[in-house]
Amino acid sequence: MNKTEKMFAFVEAWKSSGKTQKIFCQGHHLKRSTLAYWIAKKKRGEELSGGFMPVDVTEERHQAVELIYPNGVKVFVSHSDLG
Repeated sequence: MNKTEKMFAFVEAWKSSGKTQKIFCQGHHLKRSTLAYWIAKKKRGEELSGGFMPVDVTEERHQAVELIYPNGVKVFVSHSDLG
């Protein structure tokens, strides 16, 4: 297990522990700032690992598809463009 895997395991253990970062770190001999760094690093990696998802438009009842991104950008595809 490399360092990244080890630290991400600590992040997951902290999340499931229900403890505060301070209490968790005391029990695992970690600095809180170290845990906070790896929490942020894992979160950034998860945000970047997004991607495309399939959209099933085979049913005729769909009149259009509207995609709304987290940043507020909207994409509207009319029924005529789906066929």
